[in-house]
Amino acid sequence: MPSFVRPFVGRTLHKSGGVLGAQVRLYKSSQSKGRDTVEEASKEYENLGSYFSYKSYSNIFKFYEHYKYHNAEKKFGKLLKLDVSKCFDSIYTHSMPWTTVGRSAVKADKQSIGKAQKTFGGRFDSLMQWMNQGETNGIVIGPEFSRVFAEIVLQGVDQKLERVLASSDGLMHKTHYEVFRYVDDYFIFHNNVANADKITRHLEHLLKEVKLNLNLAKSETFERPIITKLTMAKNKVSKIFADHLIVEERKDDSKSSSEPVKYYVFKAHQERLIVDFKTVLVESDVGYKDLLNYALSAIEKRTLTYLKSYEKNPTSHQNSKQLTKSLIGILEFCFFVFAAAPRVNFSVKLTRILSSMVDGLNRLEVPRDEKQQVFKYAFDNIRRELKNSTQKQYRELEVLYLVLALKKLGRDYCLLQEDLAEYLGIEISSSGEWKRPVPLDYFSVIVALQYSGNRKRFADLRNFIESNVLGTFEDRKAYVDREAELILLYLDLQRCPYVSTATKTKLNEHFSLSAADAVSIQNSTKYWFTNWDNFDLSEELDKKRTREVY
Repeated sequence: MPSFVRPFVGRTLHKSGGVLGAQVRLYKSSQSKGRDTVEEASKEYENLGSYFSYKSYSNIFKFYEHYKYHNAEKKFGKLLKLDVSKCFDSIYTHSMPWTTVGRSAVKADKQSIGKAQKTFGGRFDSLMQWMNQGETNGIVIGPEFSRVFAEIVLQGVDQKLERVLASSDGLMHKTHYEVFRYVDDYFIFHNNVANADKITRHLEHLLKEVKLNLNLAKSETFERPIITKLTMAKNKVSKIFADHLIVEERKDDSKSSSEPVKYYVFKAHQERLIVDFKTVLVESDVGYKDLLNYALSAIEKRTLTYLKSYEKNPTSHQNSKQLTKSLIGILEFCFFVFAAAPRVNFSVKLTRILSSMVDGLNRLEVPRDEKQQVFKYAFDNIRRELKNSTQKQYRELEVLYLVLALKKLGRDYCLLQEDLAEYLGIEISSSGEWKRPVPLDYFSVIVALQYSGNRKRFADLRNFIESNVLGTFEDRKAYVDREAELILLYLDLQRCPYVSTATKTKLNEHFSLSAADAVSIQNSTKYWFTNWDNFDLSEELDKKRTREVY
């Protein structure tokens, strides 16, 4: 697959050789924590989540800090930021052959349409329809082929925009204006509002040709000094983290040795940190949801710095009480901000932070009593979040990762079966009857089985899950072979060691499989999408980090 390099593109896709199994692991998991959220072309990754890496910018903050952005500001005093409205939900699949072959060529006659369907663009168009139940409006969100699809279409728009501005208005790129596009956000640097209006008008027209629209309500204008509210907030947050989450290097020259002993001390002023963080949000006019991805990534990096610095300390200067107190301070901040904006991506980052703490404290052999203080604090706060989620509709998914984090804490912090059932929205009557108003979704089933395992104390929950799943398949049997969630669930449960053979056999019946086919599905791989036998939360979260692509 060639790289996609166009004048307007802010970041470009590159083929990554690491996916083929490179021998050298230059980018180890212990170094992969922090601000990077997707693969970059200059780095090599052990847990590669994508065939592609990105050149130049792995996230929006790096784009804002890049020299190309600053050079554009030196040349042009104004910036107009435009957003493509609901890009992946709206993009028209037929726009792919229109882009790769040409709209007029495709629509010339019936014969041309037939020929276009056999081209790369035509086959890609058909694939995206097939993946979305024949729909031509909108593409599936998440897979990397969707970002490739959108990138090809939008780069076609970019090229046409540059040509039409030159031919119709005499406006030359990098002379009269400069445009960057980051996924579906356009950054238009200019010196003349009239020119910006022309660019916007032409861009609107070209996007409509591929069934896309600008969300003009979200347009923003800036003048020098060009800096966004989000960038200002990020810089302020970086400073308050440095002020309140402290790793201080010191030297002890009290010993008789000629060289002073270098060591680190840790402090976490969580109360001031929370107050100052809220102040940043108000002063910068941004919300929790806008800043938490960056903030929690920075917190994860700081957590690892605490643990690594403690490990570097000489044994005589390893103050475990100081370390655990600081980690609890970090958790207090994390759970405070998560409660304000409980979203799936934030729960993933919070779970990564918890996982790093558990792994680090166990590896560093911190005394049990002190380590348990951190675990107990995490356990109490996770239970509170789970409890809150049962009181709010559509909150279940946001906390499922926290259930897995609980398992990471160890057997001393195991949930009761009834509590886990309650968190999953399952009602247990006084007579012992289990019911749920709506069926369990794929993620709830997988997490519940992963957490409960084959432990006897969760036998009733597993029985209910199997019954609920069988009911779901029966209710949707008319389209069971066309619904992705059901197929994913079917495959995962066929390899799940905690599901009964009777349930697996009944699920096979919905697909009219022969006995040989059923055995083949069960034995063809160790696992399909969920690693039941050797599940490692830290490793799985590392893999998930590399899939955060937008």
